[in-house]
Amino acid sequence: MLCRRSMRLGGGLGEGRHVAAWNVAVCDPCHVENPQGPSLARHPRLAAYLRSKGIASAENGAGFVAWPAEREAA
Repeated sequence: MLCRRSMRLGGGLGEGRHVAAWNVAVCDPCHVENPQGPSLARHPRLAAYLRSKGIASAENGAGFVAWPAEREAA
């Protein structure tokens, strides 16, 4: 889970989403508030996890890692 907010995932609940490409749950506020993607400095656990999966190399110069395409985020 990206943040520590409580949420329920599942059909019709609308509180968050599963980013399949990363295997991470993200609440809707975090997704909406971070249109460029999550800040790796603000989410060190996510940064470590993505590095372990070889994903953090997609980080842009501003310290954000872009959200995967929607088809990958199902």
